[in-house]
Amino acid sequence: MLTGATIFVIGSAVLSPATAVSYDCPSESTAVVLNDHDIAIAKREASIAEMRAEIVDAGGSTDDQRKLLESLQGKLAKMKDARAKLIDECAGKAAR
Repeated sequence: MLTGATIFVIGSAVLSPATAVSYDCPSESTAVVLNDHDIAIAKREASIAEMRAEIVDAGGSTDDQRKLLESLQGKLAKMKDARAKLIDECAGKAAR
């Protein structure tokens, strides 16, 4: 019998909007982290889009919503920068 946590994990994997890409990196751990970044970036972009839609539907944003949106966008930018470094590392261009 499946536990609630198991069902949640399976459901999350099945319903996940992002799919992992197979990267051909010299280090398998770099490829795994790169996939994790891709999934996290897709989820953050979806969250930001959803929040913007809610703000439009509400007719404007509050200070709290603006601060949260700015925070999410900042975290997304950092995640994209980290992903770019991982891409360079995967391609063998990382600074040594």
